[in-house]
Amino acid sequence: MKTKTVSEIVTENFLAVNVLQKHGIDLFNYETKTLAEACQQQELNLSNIEQEIRETEGIRTHHYDRWELDYLMDYILNNHHYYIWVNLPVIKEYALKVSRTQGHKFPETIEVNRLFKELASDLESHLYHQEHIIFPYIRQLVYAQRDHRPSEENPQLSLDTIKAEYRYFAAKINRIVSLMSRVEIANWPETTASVLLYKLKAFKQDFYQHVHLEKNILFRKALRLEGE
Repeated sequence: MKTKTVSEIVTENFLAVNVLQKHGIDLFNYETKTLAEACQQQELNLSNIEQEIRETEGIRTHHYDRWELDYLMDYILNNHHYYIWVNLPVIKEYALKVSRTQGHKFPETIEVNRLFKELASDLESHLYHQEHIIFPYIRQLVYAQRDHRPSEENPQLSLDTIKAEYRYFAAKINRIVSLMSRVEIANWPETTASVLLYKLKAFKQDFYQHVHLEKNILFRKALRLEGE
């Protein structure tokens, strides 16, 4: 296990992501590093981490890397894309309210509101492009393979572009959560800020899982299919 990359470990056992993130090994910063390298950088005991990951292997989970691509896309759409569409307006409303009521004492909340509005706009465009162009294209590739016929459309996938987009989103989400986490929420008389921080952290966790499914499984397999 120690010689496998973080992305390979999570692809084989998705529950491993919970162990890794608990110890500060996230998919964006460490996905191409081996588990041994990640543990060394984080000053973690490799044997202990390996044991924690092994303990999750007997738990029932989805083997996403074994799913058909069209089924995986449906799962991503119905779970992760739906989650984003539902939560973007809710979090935007909370961020705006907190910035208006607490911005004079905590200027970080004003920046959080501004950054999340930018993130929401960019994510909406990103999801629209995926749902109306990229995913239908991948479906066409899947159907062409099943029917043993050549694809009728030109190649449209670029892993470098996909990775760049995800790095941009991850950096912005991390910045937002970091700013909001600095604020001394425990001393506030209202709970709105606490709810906002909770929702931001949940949004970040879901986004990381979402990106792993798309970047490390869906798009990698789709690129191989496109080449065939």
